Amino acid sequence: MDHLRYQQAEYRISIYGRSKKEWDQLADWIVDHELYSPHNRWLIQVPRLYGMYQSSRSLRTFGEMLDNIFVPLFEVTNDPSSHPKLHLMLQQVVGFDSVDDESKAEEPLFTPDTPADEPDQWTEGNPHYCYYTYYLYANLYVLNQMRAAQGLSSFCFRPHAGEAGELNHLHGAYLTARGINHGINLRKSPSLQYLYYLTQIGLALSPLSNNALFLTLSKSPFNEFFSVGLNVSLSTDDPLMFHHTREPLMEEYTIAKQVWKLSSVDLAEIARNSVLQSSFEPCVKAFWIGSTYRQRGPAGNDIHRTNVPNLRMEFREVALRDELRAVYESYDVTLLGRPQLSPSMKPITSYIAAARHAASTSAQAEAPQPAQGAIGHGDKISNGANGPAAPPQARTAGSYQRYDGPFAAEFKLDESRRSAYSPTRKRWPEPETAPETAPQPPQPAQPPQLPPAIAVGASGSDPSNTRTGREREAAQAGWQPRDRVRERGGMHRASSSASLTAEGSRHSQSDDIHARLDEQQRQLAQSQALAAAAESRAQSAMVMNRLLLLVAVGCAATAVFAVTRSK
Repeated sequence: MDHLRYQQAEYRISIYGRSKKEWDQLADWIVDHELYSPHNRWLIQVPRLYGMYQSSRSLRTFGEMLDNIFVPLFEVTNDPSSHPKLHLMLQQVVGFDSVDDESKAEEPLFTPDTPADEPDQWTEGNPHYCYYTYYLYANLYVLNQMRAAQGLSSFCFRPHAGEAGELNHLHGAYLTARGINHGINLRKSPSLQYLYYLTQIGLALSPLSNNALFLTLSKSPFNEFFSVGLNVSLSTDDPLMFHHTREPLMEEYTIAKQVWKLSSVDLAEIARNSVLQSSFEPCVKAFWIGSTYRQRGPAGNDIHRTNVPNLRMEFREVALRDELRAVYESYDVTLLGRPQLSPSMKPITSYIAAARHAASTSAQAEAPQPAQGAIGHGDKISNGANGPAAPPQARTAGSYQRYDGPFAAEFKLDESRRSAYSPTRKRWPEPETAPETAPQPPQPAQPPQLPPAIAVGASGSDPSNTRTGREREAAQAGWQPRDRVRERGGMHRASSSASLTAEGSRHSQSDDIHARLDEQQRQLAQSQALAAAAESRAQSAMVMNRLLLLVAVGCAATAVFAVTRSK
């Protein structure tokens, strides 16, 4: 690859899990033949073929396959001298992939009522896609914790998902993967596509491969995904089968440009996305797209290296932040006015989740840590050659991140609101009230009251439960539902002169809004009337043209008949 000055690659090599010797055999081949290039990093792909291996008696249980894949990795991490060539090879390995034909029929997904067997007990049939995904991700997570403690490189999880098959493949990948390959089935689920957009999980699409196997270019959703802001890039898939030149990646870019009329800015943004999605070292990414690539928006864009205008980056960032803000504020409104919150409805943010995670892992880290092995089921670890695996090391809340790069979807509060946050019954503290001048006798406890706009069975409520009835009732009671999201403090009763003044101002603003809406409705009606008149004139002109055409044809026929008769 030395002649490819401007291309980097992540070639796949397979580990099947039939024997623990596969790793040493692969490492011998790579190290002895010096299969190294600064333009390439290796991805280990694990074919989901346990059912075939079990039917041929190569494996007895799925847990044995997991041990064959991960026990050598734990061993070389714990003692590099145990597998010296494997230790060298892993310095060029950056991630794991999971591959197979997703269109194959699968058993129904397991539920709490019908749980799956543990890997050591799984003996018949091929496990579900999500079963593979979970155990590959869980073992990689523990392995990465151990390698990080040793100062070694870690591995990401980027499986094939959504090329065909059920949507639950994309569900499992969304919960576990840093990026996926293909993902064209997202076109079937707008809600799931929206989740991938909010989290900016990378999608590496190969339209030419999809065109040969599952979806023609005319139906490919690549351009749609790119237009709405998904983190998409172009990649190759089996270039010896689906491409015809020595530059398969250039084929993908050239055909995409011609089919979807992509501009040079579009191509530059797609190329930048490919660098962000890759698992190359941060120094390599910084060389190609700038040292500030981890920042969001224009701040993370070096236009001299990426050729992407800052205006395009600003547009992407503003659109994403607006969507995240809308989701966050809608969550605020759903909790507004609830007198009691059940444990399942109490607000839990990423900061609380991170703190709980750090506390739980800190408690586990104090326990004795045995040697590492491959994960079996849940917290139970299947015994490998070196015994059960140690729990993951604790991570502080400040470093609790799931995704790398500027596309990690985290929407942080400003410092004032973060300091005022209370994880107890109410989401945000109530407005401060003036202190009482004299102690008051104890009052009997009052039952919590819901806002009239959402109360059920309140006196005077509109029996039809229409929006107009609710707004009229809210206006009579002094509530302003429109201000809930803007003020973010709930609905407050106007009990003082200041609040009455503010309420009058809001009523004035509301009247102005209604006046503008009425003016827009009037202009819309005029526009519709003008359009109807124009359409009527067009119809009349069409009828007149047809009549003139008939007259012309009749005259021509008469003239031809007269000439023929004279001859």
